[in-house]
Amino acid sequence: MAEAVLLALTKIGNVLADEIAKDLLAKLSEKVNNLKDLDEKIEQMRKQLTTMNNVIRQIGTTYLTDEVVKGWIGEVRKVAYRVEDAMDYQIADEVVKIEKEIKQVIELKDQWLQPSQLVSNPITKMERQRSQDSFPELVKDEDLVGIEDNRRLLTEWLYTEELDSKVITVSGMGGLGKTTLVTNVYEREKINFSAHSWMVVSQTYTVAALLRKLLSKVGCKEPPLSMDVYDLKEEIKRRLRVLNMSYHDLSGDPRNCFLYCSLFPEDCLLSRESLVRLWIAEGFVLSKDNNTPEAVAEGNLMELICRNMLQVENDELGRVKTCAMHDIMRDLALSVAKEEKFGSANDFSAMKEIDKDVRRLSSYQWKAQTSTSSHSRTVEKVSSLHTLDMQHTRIEKLPREITKIKKLRHLLADRYADENQSEFRYFIGMQAPKDLSNLKELDS
Repeated sequence: MAEAVLLALTKIGNVLADEIAKDLLAKLSEKVNNLKDLDEKIEQMRKQLTTMNNVIRQIGTTYLTDEVVKGWIGEVRKVAYRVEDAMDYQIADEVVKIEKEIKQVIELKDQWLQPSQLVSNPITKMERQRSQDSFPELVKDEDLVGIEDNRRLLTEWLYTEELDSKVITVSGMGGLGKTTLVTNVYEREKINFSAHSWMVVSQTYTVAALLRKLLSKVGCKEPPLSMDVYDLKEEIKRRLRVLNMSYHDLSGDPRNCFLYCSLFPEDCLLSRESLVRLWIAEGFVLSKDNNTPEAVAEGNLMELICRNMLQVENDELGRVKTCAMHDIMRDLALSVAKEEKFGSANDFSAMKEIDKDVRRLSSYQWKAQTSTSSHSRTVEKVSSLHTLDMQHTRIEKLPREITKIKKLRHLLADRYADENQSEFRYFIGMQAPKDLSNLKELDS
């Protein structure tokens, strides 16, 4: 789905509601001949993006994997990000170009998308209503030797389009590194799949036991003992549909709030107050119906909790104290975040292949001894970055390359002062490059 559209609409709403911004638009309209009634043009953009978002939301999940549909949504996403950036920078210079791009996106939809692809599936609606094991130690890429050819072959098989390729077998003598190879490929590629699970199967097993184990992984709790093999299969299918719909059924703001939570490590406990402040800083929530942004953000948090998309820990009075993301939910969020170019929070080996258009990059709580130069090579690729989170790491200096990211708005950085202090850890700042003050858009 095009979460970028929601962010663009929020940004437009900010501009149109701000009196200073409205005065600026009026002055620009007077000075530039082809931008008469600039505020009306921006309002027209808002209406067009709103309509595009509504079209995307009504597309059935069956068609969301269709390459033509995904291609069109990708074009909508590009335009939306252009609009979001234009609201911060050179509005007058960009509006005419964006108007043309929006027109082209509309023409693409009319030319290539069939009416049947734009109608919500009745089964999808039903599912939306219904939705109101040991793991081997991860081996780092740099520690692996001589598996590149087999890894490439295994990865190609994962993405084959042959309909009869449902099972891939890796066999060989003991000690050859089969488990190491499969584990490495699984960790590298799982983000590209909407559902996945790792299970270890012993030499003696029953189908029912395997299905029960799989269901507990995708459903986050043990299934009733009364369920037979048929019931287990049907429940797994239903849970996977619900898992998918639990995200796609979210209304506007909570979707981006949900994706943002994936930027923190697995099992990371997030303070309710900190999370609310971060959502507001990112612009995910605005005042609504006389409610403050804080109240709206709290409402989004409760919606995610009620949908079991966040796990919570309450204080002694029963109030939400901290929350965390179940690993299944986090993997789903990371997968969407990658496709949407919303953000990236993988290990450093995956960062080497990061999309240059990603908007948020997180290395929160990285324990690896990653050098500043390694971060520099990653950061210099991402010119569209809005948020860089380098909190709770061992990095001593901010990479100088961040001063080239003109769109950077949020920079969060500190490092362990003494990681061995188990009972009380504290953090200190990082050394910043001299020309950091040149980043005019930096808010925090």
